[in-house]
Amino acid sequence: MLFDGIAYQIFLFALGSGSSIYLMNLFLRRFLGVEKKKAKPINDLHKKWEKRLSIGSGILIFCMSMAVIKYGPTASLFVFGLTVVIGIAQVLLRAGFEKKHAENPNDYLFTILEALTNVMILMIFGFSLFPDFISFVLNIY
Repeated sequence: MLFDGIAYQIFLFALGSGSSIYLMNLFLRRFLGVEKKKAKPINDLHKKWEKRLSIGSGILIFCMSMAVIKYGPTASLFVFGLTVVIGIAQVLLRAGFEKKHAENPNDYLFTILEALTNVMILMIFGFSLFPDFISFVLNIY
């Protein structure tokens, strides 16, 4: 058998979520009239704040990861929560600068909708292909 068990699930997750994210982003770009651009800072102030947020989040994630080593799986939920908060902060920072400074007024809407749809797609594929993971997370407490 070519794919067996977990390898098959990982293959389906990567293929399904990757193609779904690509198609959803394509749809959102056409619907909002937003051009595809490189992920670069909008201006110098955005570059400065993005750098600060990245360095600070890297330090925080590293420190919290050390807590996982010491305290075990319970601390990993805190690392996950911290990662989610930092991800939201980065998306909101980018969307705020795009709303103020971007040429296309829909750029910030695309950024927010792209983040939301990507998270939903990953959760749907993850929950459907890896149901044991959900029961593991819920049984930690």
